[in-house]
Amino acid sequence: MSVQVEKLEKNMAKLTIEASAEEFEKAVQDSRTKYHTLFMNMHSGFTYNRIVTNEKNIPLDFQFIEVNSDFFKIMGIGRKKIVGMNFSDIFPECSINYSDWITECGKVALAGCGRFDKEFYCRMTKKWLYLSVYSLEKGFFAALYRDITEQKSAEKQLKKAKLA
Repeated sequence: MSVQVEKLEKNMAKLTIEASAEEFEKAVQDSRTKYHTLFMNMHSGFTYNRIVTNEKNIPLDFQFIEVNSDFFKIMGIGRKKIVGMNFSDIFPECSINYSDWITECGKVALAGCGRFDKEFYCRMTKKWLYLSVYSLEKGFFAALYRDITEQKSAEKQLKKAKLA
């Protein structure tokens, strides 16, 4: 009888471990789904990117890994399939004119930590953009883009009013 009890206890322990692993996997998948939904529906442009370097590890470009719908709206481009493409292939003029911030994105991505923020006027979209870049993994970075054109216009109007 005790051999049967031991077998039963071992089987129950095995089932408990298997159930715990399944619960853990489900929790991880639920978490991924929630974060994916958050990023895809946020009111800022979001991209997750892989930095592209030369043989000396100098940042030259980046590849889009994930892109949300607000990025398309902010950048004024149709829903092209840009995932897997390089920034320079989609925005050739920008990759030349904004090579300094590509370098900054690269520094953050290559370090695998840190962040930087930048406001800039994008001639292609004729919008002022606020860019926030951060990295949690070497070689990759996330970027949030926010259209701040209205804010910049209001600041300009305020300056004019103060000077009048």
